[in-house]
Amino acid sequence: MRTMLRMAIVFGAACCCASLHGCSAKAPAGTGTSSDTAGAGAPIGADAGTAAASGNAAAGGASAGNGNAASSNPIDAGTRPSSPGADASASGAAGAAGTGGNLADASTELNPPSPCGVFPAVKDLTMNGSFTSTNAAEGTNCQIYRPTTLGDTGVKHPIILWGNGTGGPTTVYAAAFEYWVSHGFIVAAGNSSNGQGSGAEMLGCLDYLMKQNTTKGSVYEGKICSRVGASGHSQGGGGAIMAGVDTRLTATAPLMPYIQQGFGGFDQASITKQHGPMLLLSGTSDTIAVPAQNQQPVFDTTNVPVFWANLMGGDHVAVSLNGITTYRNVMLAWYRYHLMGDEAFHDMFYGKSCKLCGDSTWIVMRKSIN
Repeated sequence: MRTMLRMAIVFGAACCCASLHGCSAKAPAGTGTSSDTAGAGAPIGADAGTAAASGNAAAGGASAGNGNAASSNPIDAGTRPSSPGADASASGAAGAAGTGGNLADASTELNPPSPCGVFPAVKDLTMNGSFTSTNAAEGTNCQIYRPTTLGDTGVKHPIILWGNGTGGPTTVYAAAFEYWVSHGFIVAAGNSSNGQGSGAEMLGCLDYLMKQNTTKGSVYEGKICSRVGASGHSQGGGGAIMAGVDTRLTATAPLMPYIQQGFGGFDQASITKQHGPMLLLSGTSDTIAVPAQNQQPVFDTTNVPVFWANLMGGDHVAVSLNGITTYRNVMLAWYRYHLMGDEAFHDMFYGKSCKLCGDSTWIVMRKSIN
């Protein structure tokens, strides 16, 4: 079954290429258009007290997509920058100053107090949380994964929208959804395995949940938080960027987004129209949504603060078959901070010595996140 599913995903992609404190935090003052890269360091631990995520992939070599192991761009070559703080991308240094419009000022408050309430602390990013999960087909072609009991202790649950990769059914990513739900999120996944690049199905699921939040007698009534994130894999990663144009979105975390114009309904113009900070995720061994062609342009031109994390040895298809292991931990930390206001994870992404920046399993580049 796994072999058949792997073939389906590869064919589908290749055919067209495919402690919650209610506190606020500000990104330190910066230039707003500069980029930086992180130096090598030991893998960070799993304890959330140090705002860490574990990395399980082996260090990889050159991305087979560009075929140039000697590339001067570490994102292309799958090698770490030679020194901390070195400029790893000439175009990235320009940031959004060219085609990206006005980049959000680095002094802008990125994480105002969360209206969601206080959720149980995350002690270990590699482990499930305390919420049990249930799921059902709801709305128009949506699969909703949610805590079995909503609103426990008075919390309101933030939403993570999800878009599938080409040829990948929602069930492929279920382990990741259940993991996020166990930590208090509602995951609204579009059920289609094609056409996710437009983000329309994802936003349709958001429309459904927001309506349910105000519908008398609904299980969701008054229990949904206004904080919303958007993620997706491959074609669905492009859809997450498209969804990020919607003003209801708080933050995004697209995984290996495939951004070729028109694919699955994706419009490259959306890259410069985002409304919240972005965690951009790649893999150095991705030969489908090759980072140099699909994530580098996003980093270079997007109009919002962006944290680009490229996993050494990360592979496009294996990531989906393995429940988005490793990536889902970092995505949880990003959303715990930006959607739930969990200050325990601020230092994982922000500050001159951010925790993830020092993890040797990742190549990190940041723009307007210092």
